[in-house]
Formats: sequence, C-alpha cells, structure tokens
Amino acid sequence: MNDVILLTPPNTAPPVERVWMFVSRDIEGRENVCGSVIGELGTQPLITGNPRMLELFKPVAAEMARQTAGTGRTIHLLSFTGREEIEGWR
Repeated sequence: MNDVILLTPPNTAPPVERVWMFVSRDIEGRENVCGSVIGELGTQPLITGNPRMLELFKPVAAEMARQTAGTGRTIHLLSFTGREEIEGWR
C-alpha cells in the first residue's frame, strides 16, 4: 500500500471507553453516519472517542439539522460503550 500517508500526532486523549457518533435518520428510520468537511482533513465522519471533540462536533450537528429541516431527516447523537479489542498491528 504505497498510498498510505502517515501522520503521527501525539495521542492526547485517555483510553477510549465510549464512542459518540452523529447519524442522520430519515422518516423510514434508515440511518447514515454524518460527515462534515473539517479543515485540511477533508470530509470526516462525526465519530469520536474524545469528549472534547464531541463538544466541537455538536454545533456542526446542530447546523446540519438546521440545513436539513423540512426534509424528513433528523440528526441524532448515539453513544456506544464497552470495549472489545479485535486486532492489533506492530
């Protein structure tokens, strides 16, 4: 895989024990993960295990809800807890 660009900023958050995710839900109950253009990173999913990032994502989600008002879509914040490490690489 020669297309991988490695960025190695320091890890600043505690171990992830909870993950938050913003989803869009339509009137039939179908969902999709919300994403937003975030600076130079481009389009990123609104998923985080960092409580500080969660607070930064909330205004973005609120703006998404405002812009989609009247379309039948609503924005929801989901929380997932528990941790199961599936695989690791060195």
